[in-house]
Amino acid sequence: MIDRGGAGAGLEGGVPRGSEMFRRILVGWDGSAAAETALSAALHLVERYAGGGIVALSVLAPASHAEAGEDRARDLASARRLVVERLSEVMARLGLDPADERIVHHVLEDPHPATAIATYAVDHGFDLVIVGRRGRSGPGPLIGSVADRLVRAAAVPVLLVDAAGA
Repeated sequence: MIDRGGAGAGLEGGVPRGSEMFRRILVGWDGSAAAETALSAALHLVERYAGGGIVALSVLAPASHAEAGEDRARDLASARRLVVERLSEVMARLGLDPADERIVHHVLEDPHPATAIATYAVDHGFDLVIVGRRGRSGPGPLIGSVADRLVRAAAVPVLLVDAAGA
């Protein structure tokens, strides 16, 4: 039951319980430890406040004209299989059934992951995007290049998270 009573009632940490503020959450999924933390954060928000759904979005670079078609198709299929397997592993570790309908996985081919995520978020009506501050490229600058570009390009709020223990 949602408490909509007097001043301050129904608030938890400044966010109304049962709020629809973050009903649809998009998680940038590259299989990294930071992406795992992003998925965990999204689950927490959905369970605690929204009761909505999560889309884990993987953006893979498309084949270039210079690459052999059959080899690139095989590479893309392998990359797609790896992100799906990693998502299944993480869901199992989080105690979730891989068939859990709260989490849907989509894969796009686009040479510009930040722009693809930002566009997807708007086109599909997401309320929040959660991504790792640093993705697969690992340690380095304060914020990774994809996260930096996404924060600049997104028309919806973006939450950056660190890998667990970082």
